[in-house]
Amino acid sequence: MAQTPNELHAIDALAQMAAGRLTAEALTRASRERIATRDGIVRAFAWLDPERALDVARARDRAGRAAPGKPSVGG
Repeated sequence: MAQTPNELHAIDALAQMAAGRLTAEALTRASRERIATRDGIVRAFAWLDPERALDVARARDRAGRAAPGKPSVGG
């Protein structure tokens, strides 16, 4: 069974993004879905802005397309 993006180790997600097999947006969407499913029980987030997270992910993806070969995450 294939892992969902939010189940990947960070280094594996980064490698998949660098290879163009995963976008920051897809990772963020998968993470948002998991948070929505679990946070009512876990209560790990005091504050979360899902739309802002998607905006940042999309910006990272655009930056990654502008600089091929570099991952779309990081500072």
